[in-house]
Amino acid sequence: MIDLPEEKLTDGVRRITKGYGADIVIDAIGGEILSEALSTLATGGSLTTLGYSAGRKTTIDVTDLIWKRASMKSFSLFAQPAEAWCTAWSVIFSLLHSGAVKPIVAKTFPLAEAADALRYLVEGRPIRQGRPHNLTRGREGRISHRGMDADEEIQDCCSGRLPKCGA
Repeated sequence: MIDLPEEKLTDGVRRITKGYGADIVIDAIGGEILSEALSTLATGGSLTTLGYSAGRKTTIDVTDLIWKRASMKSFSLFAQPAEAWCTAWSVIFSLLHSGAVKPIVAKTFPLAEAADALRYLVEGRPIRQGRPHNLTRGREGRISHRGMDADEEIQDCCSGRLPKCGA
């Protein structure tokens, strides 16, 4: 584990990999973290960026790409076909449900305070301490992009009841 207020990301990765570096980095935070994550790559490593909650802009050291013969690419779930959404949500949901993945929760908000939650995220408070945090709430507060409870949408999507995700 790397505790960012206590240790730089690059130092933590070097410690964990015994100096080797990371073959694969998936950055869902963006901002300064993306630049730091790029510097953790091993020779021939690959960084995929898919989020920007800490900022849309960053400055990178191109030698982290050139000298390491590394690559950098992007990913957007929104651009994927419906079947990929269903597969991804199915895997993510089972990992969360089983406890194999445990999100770090900085703060919770009642659904009625959704605007305050967004403001909290946009102003960078969850990232300020150097740690990304998940702002999900209990089952009653997790609402999907369709306005359904997220668990309900996953069930509907992956069982084929929604036309978008049907087989």
